Amino acid sequence: MPVPLEAVPGFERRCQMTPGLTGIAQIYARRDIPRRQKFRFDHLYIRRQSFGLDLRLIALSFWITFLGT
Repeated sequence: MPVPLEAVPGFERRCQMTPGLTGIAQIYARRDIPRRQKFRFDHLYIRRQSFGLDLRLIALSFWITFLGT
């Protein structure tokens, strides 16, 4: 039985974040992972948020987009 999103611990904090261009799940996770697993990546980003992490994710996004790996 599906769990309502409001019942997931930390979901409220996730909704308070400003959406960005990319994230940890988009870089490091497979495309077909469950929503709950994507939320774990989002929660990891919230805990480790920094300018350096943002720059790294943007650089990796360009690398993957233009070089395909």
